[in-house]
Amino acid sequence: MVKEWINCCLSEHSSCRQSRSWSLPSRVIDVAWGEPVNKARLVVSANINRASYAALSYCWGDHQPERLTQANLKQKQSNIRFGELGKTIQDAIEITRELGLQYLWVDSQCIVQDSLEDWQRESANMADVYANALITIQASGASHSRVGCFIARPESAAPAMLKFTTDDESQGYVFVRPQEISHQKDEELAKRGWTLQESLLATRILSYGTDQISWECTEAFWSEAGIPAASDMDFLGLPKPMRAFRKPAELPPDVREEDDAVKLAVTWSHIVQDYTRRRLTFGEDKLPAISGIAKHMLRTRPGDTYLAGIWRNDMPVFLLWAPTNNARRPASYRAPSWSWASVDGQVSILEGFNDSSRSIHCQVLEAGTTRAGLDPLGGVSSGYLRLRGPLKQAWRMIDQLNHKGVPEEDVVQFLYPTDSPLLPSDRPFLLKLGLCQVDIADVKQSFGQFIPTCCFRITDTNALALRQKPDGTFERVGIIILDDQKTVWFDNGEVRLITVV
Repeated sequence: MVKEWINCCLSEHSSCRQSRSWSLPSRVIDVAWGEPVNKARLVVSANINRASYAALSYCWGDHQPERLTQANLKQKQSNIRFGELGKTIQDAIEITRELGLQYLWVDSQCIVQDSLEDWQRESANMADVYANALITIQASGASHSRVGCFIARPESAAPAMLKFTTDDESQGYVFVRPQEISHQKDEELAKRGWTLQESLLATRILSYGTDQISWECTEAFWSEAGIPAASDMDFLGLPKPMRAFRKPAELPPDVREEDDAVKLAVTWSHIVQDYTRRRLTFGEDKLPAISGIAKHMLRTRPGDTYLAGIWRNDMPVFLLWAPTNNARRPASYRAPSWSWASVDGQVSILEGFNDSSRSIHCQVLEAGTTRAGLDPLGGVSSGYLRLRGPLKQAWRMIDQLNHKGVPEEDVVQFLYPTDSPLLPSDRPFLLKLGLCQVDIADVKQSFGQFIPTCCFRITDTNALALRQKPDGTFERVGIIILDDQKTVWFDNGEVRLITVV
């Protein structure tokens, strides 16, 4: 079945044929070297002229057995101990052989895991590794490398094969299942951070899921169950329809008719939202694990600059991101405070960034980051924004208790123009300017305590909530959403030139 899918793709899909490349990663596994059949070795691709290869996308889990290290690099070039590999890698080798391919790329076997320099150099090429592979094998249903691709299927999903005869006496078989299988099942692989770019950048995906095998390429989605993809929605800047991860809501008609800049912004906002809901074993991978997508999209954004997860041409509106659940701040520096990568937790961009009628009240004068490794689109060690716009001080406060007498929502707080004690006669609800949603809840903040907050206006109703540091720079603490009737509060705000880090 899979061979038929591949042959159909290569022979009938013009866009898939155009995307074919013969470029190999730095190292690949030769799966067809010698006898017995479970023998394999690591080879340096510089010694290979031209060849097709498969790539593996899988979950490592808490332990990756038999990794490539500086100590065993030479030994693996002679022989990879097949029995010591994780079951997922063993199955991927078998699949690669059965498909008639000689080479397979697996990160744990092709990147030296105890060499920071090798890891930085090779991980920076992830976009090309998956884009150039003839096929990407996904162990979609496996939560770790010991599970494998060939997972025992649920009893309810086992198909029955029924023979049939047509009117012209031709015979064949039809498969029936006791229940429908959805291709949008949230498999284990879809919960991991690194695998998003592997899915979006792969030319062809062969997915071994919990209950079926499926296929995805630029032009088609096929599965054992025969269920077509729910949508062929194209997103500007990506190599194919966005089927490979959790489906966003259908775009409204006005967005589809917008210019390319808005379409690119829409694409990136959905990528950020899906990516930030996923898990990463190492927090420092937050920016490196998405740099492959950024590298690919840079080709569709001429003259743009990528800054710690945000595109320069999308500022300042894309500074208005907000966690959708309880976020956490990492223990060590990862990104400037104005970047969504500075927190752990799912993030969304405020709706309406495609609204051309909305006024922008600030300017981004300068922006820059300092890269932390070899990848110019990967991790950063610092970053800054020079902004010009209205700045006013207000006070935020937790002033709602639930039935147990504890703060009902310590992340979303109310914003006031004064820090004076509120009396019942003040009718305090009339004094409220709007909401302040802080990125990280302050466990030391008590109920009814006023916290001074610098408000830097971005749009008519939205602002950044900032805190000034001793050196005069500012750092983000959240976003502000003013009531529509309270926007005049900003009218007498002083226009300031500030630096946010």
